[in-house]
Amino acid sequence: MPNYPDRVMYEADLGVPGAYFDAALGEFVMPYRTVREAEHAEALLLDFLRATYRAGAETGGWPQVDASA
Repeated sequence: MPNYPDRVMYEADLGVPGAYFDAALGEFVMPYRTVREAEHAEALLLDFLRATYRAGAETGGWPQVDASA
């Protein structure tokens, strides 16, 4: 049972190239190949992780922390 509103998955635009919501899995996905082939793979993955955190925090009303460090 997820701890976030379902709408976060369908309404959130992560703004991260290659990332998408997979309805069958019920979560956001960043394909391994997309990360592996990216010019700046670590930065792309970090952007994806920050964006998914931000989407859940904003939509779910969770406390947010500065994850930019």
